Amino acid sequence: MINRVVLVGRLTRDPELRYTPSGAAVCTIGIALDDPYRKDDQGQFLPNFFNVVAWDKRAEYAANYLTKGNKVGVDGRLQYRSWVDQNGQKRSTVEIVAERLQGLESRRDSEGGAQPAGATPSAGTSDLGPEDYHDPFADE
Repeated sequence: MINRVVLVGRLTRDPELRYTPSGAAVCTIGIALDDPYRKDDQGQFLPNFFNVVAWDKRAEYAANYLTKGNKVGVDGRLQYRSWVDQNGQKRSTVEIVAERLQGLESRRDSEGGAQPAGATPSAGTSDLGPEDYHDPFADE
């Protein structure tokens, strides 16, 4: 079976970094991307919104280098989770677990500054591979 998602979009909010009781970093981000098949009354593409979860190094990268509005590339897998909330209601969600996460613009670009000629936007990018990924739910 194949479970692969590749998206490029913009962050809808600042990353939210937390740590599990065992000390693993986990970060949630929201991304939006235009749906080329849906338009509003003015002809603008309507966005799709997705929640992304990043663990460990990717989580810390997102918290340190990404902010609301940044363009980001996500390569990962879909995950379904369900739980019972504090009111006893059963809740569920489908989210993207990032196996690769990369900022697609430099901090200077995201702040509206010009990039010097010949400069490379390498600061603030991450290209972590599967060997860097630890899925805390794998043992369940």
